Amino acid sequence: MKSITVQLEDITKFATEGGKLIFTPKAEDSLLSLLALKDKIEEAIELAKKDIMESGRKVFPDFKAVKGKRISVSIREYGDRYAVDGKPSDEFIRQIVTERVNADKVAEYEQAEGKLPEGIKTNERIQKVVISIKKDETYKLP
Repeated sequence: MKSITVQLEDITKFATEGGKLIFTPKAEDSLLSLLALKDKIEEAIELAKKDIMESGRKVFPDFKAVKGKRISVSIREYGDRYAVDGKPSDEFIRQIVTERVNADKVAEYEQAEGKLPEGIKTNERIQKVVISIKKDETYKLP
């Protein structure tokens, strides 16, 4: 297997161009290598999960978990157990009501009045860095 070296300090090297912050070519190459490596790792993990499931089911058809000294793997089911199919009796249905703020209306009100409407507050929002690859760009491991 080929080894890959990525100097993390290269990724944070920027330049300015036309008043914008841009990546240096070396920084961009380093980040693209990391993204390619991430894809390969995720692919390998998914293959391992599939292998574990198939191997476990060969031994026990209702296989649910395997444990080691440092790792445990379990099969989990996600989503609702049952679904409505037709018109069931009301005793089997639970109504869920969700209220959401109409952000556009609140923003209009705040701009016009200079304050938020009664009963509305600003949420603290988490900021995350999002890395996206341009549509025509490909990346692969060196």
